[in-house]
Amino acid sequence: MSSSSPSQSLTPSVGLTELFALQDEALRRNLLNEHGVQQHAALMSSLVSIVFQALHEMSFPDEKQTAVRHLGTDTLSYLVVAARVGLWGALPESLSILRGAVESCAQFAFVVIGKRYKTVIYEATQLGRFRQVHFDQASSELGPLGEKLRQLHDQISEAASHSTVKRFSLLDYHFEGEEYDRLGFAVDPKSAKLVIFHCSLLARILAKSLQLAYLQDGMPFRWTAELESAEQIINTLPSAGSEEGSGGS
Repeated sequence: MSSSSPSQSLTPSVGLTELFALQDEALRRNLLNEHGVQQHAALMSSLVSIVFQALHEMSFPDEKQTAVRHLGTDTLSYLVVAARVGLWGALPESLSILRGAVESCAQFAFVVIGKRYKTVIYEATQLGRFRQVHFDQASSELGPLGEKLRQLHDQISEAASHSTVKRFSLLDYHFEGEEYDRLGFAVDPKSAKLVIFHCSLLARILAKSLQLAYLQDGMPFRWTAELESAEQIINTLPSAGSEEGSGGS
């Protein structure tokens, strides 16, 4: 939507059907117009496939099975939706979803690394709130990984999760020399690249945590080669972190 205000008589009728179609068209253009978006989207797809299969095929004792299934699926769901919305170019909304993915990813890694499966089940079903399995606790005990997740969480919280000045600055974008408002989409490959970059990094953490959960029980993780290949690709792709908060302008 252009920031200019055409006369009402020239304003087209736009509803959900039209906006949904525009979202998909923006996604197509964002994938086509920025090679880095294609690379990270392909990598993200590979990692999602690994995680989905591992969650589907796992067979752990009941408490561990429930803990891994809930936290793993929750993290995966966050990431899939954040990637989709990010590829639409809806930067503020995708970052808000990504914030939840960071929290869930940290909790999952924290639970798996510390084998806190009984703890998370107890807190969820008996205590009624997370006390040990809380993002603040998890990020503080995960060492360098937790520090990185906390930094990303703080950046997103300041930039997009609330009606802040930084979020306000992300509400428009430039395309072919014109300024437009973001209305659930934007032809803005830089924003799409930023979000899909972070999604792929979090998906890697999720996959690595699942791999550890398998190895703890002496179960073969048959996607090791695929995961190692994905990690090698991650190390060769350019970082999009420097574009945080740029709005893709």
